[in-house]
Formats: sequence, structure tokens, C-alpha cells
Amino acid sequence: MKLYVTYGGENHLYKNDLKRFSNNKYKCIKLYKTSDKGLVGICKSKARKEMPYRVTYGLSETFFEDLESAETFVKERFAGYAEVLKNE
Repeated sequence: MKLYVTYGGENHLYKNDLKRFSNNKYKCIKLYKTSDKGLVGICKSKARKEMPYRVTYGLSETFFEDLESAETFVKERFAGYAEVLKNE
């Protein structure tokens, strides 16, 4: 695990942060920075057909059938998010 240290100002999301939530099984497609400075990632499975979308936050993971359901979950669960980064 890599630790990122910021000095002074506000920490922002960068394209490189998407790699922290991606691995050989999942590709991070959206990354949210919540108001309490936590990160929430929406990832898509490269192999799974059923429940391919995974929302990762802290040490928890929740799986969904479509991207719309995953985004709705993030918007309801983490009402105040400050920044969104999309992998396009």
C-alpha cells in the first residue's frame, strides 16, 4: 500500500488515483472524494457477467447489476461528495 502525503493545501483527485482502485480483475471507472475526505470508487469487473459493478469505500465493497444502481447508491449513501473523477 502506498501512502500519499500532502502538505498545506487541499488534496485533489488525479488520473493516477484511479489506479489505486483498479487491479487485474476490476477497472475503476469513477472515483469520488467525499466531504469527509474519504474516497469512494466505482469499478467494473473485467470477467464477471452478473453483478459486475463494485462500489469500494473504506474496507467495504458492495456489488450492483448496473452502473445506474451503483451511482444511486453512492449519491444516497455519501450525500456530500466534493469531487468526481471519471476514467474515460
